Amino acid sequence: MKLNNRGKVGIIILIVILAIGFLGCAGYIVYDKVIKKEEPKTEEVKKTEDTTTAEKEIVVKTKEERTLAVGNVERKIIIPELLIDGEEITTFNEKLDTEITNNMSKMQELSINAKEEYSYIIKNGVAFIYVNIAYDTWPASGDGKFNLNFFYDVDNNKELTLAEAAKAMEIKDLGGLQSYDELSTLTGCSYAYMTIENNEAKLIVHINNSGQCA
Repeated sequence: MKLNNRGKVGIIILIVILAIGFLGCAGYIVYDKVIKKEEPKTEEVKKTEDTTTAEKEIVVKTKEERTLAVGNVERKIIIPELLIDGEEITTFNEKLDTEITNNMSKMQELSINAKEEYSYIIKNGVAFIYVNIAYDTWPASGDGKFNLNFFYDVDNNKELTLAEAAKAMEIKDLGGLQSYDELSTLTGCSYAYMTIENNEAKLIVHINNSGQCA
């Protein structure tokens, strides 16, 4: 049986198709069994976002200015307040108001000018408000200067003592004391307080063992 030209062409095409299919299968087997095994495996790294220490908006601002009439002079009282995320810290701010007013009301029987200033810093999650009150003249013992400290732990929503705040704020210079706890044991004429200098908290410690307060 003789094939015509058309039949010969068909057979050739079929052979070519089979050959291409065979080469394709052989190539895949080689890639899957040999080349693919040599490729290094990579693992997907999932990134997680830490939201446990979300930033809080801490604001200290002047809440009120009022005038206290004492004899022939008027003392200007400035009351700051602390807000966290827009919310007023009521108990803490009430203490600010009471202590500042009481200290500005001292020696009411005398017409003595007094000046009040406040400043604040935020360090290690502690809001520190420093209030300084200075009288022009002071007939009693001391220099007529009052240094008021107010500390608030923003993360734990509580007021701190001087010793707790000094530790939390990592104050290094303890003014001769050996530990933060000693700040809570000062009695008699010995005392300590913090000031703010160059936007840094500074601990002032006054030790007096003489038994006579200056």
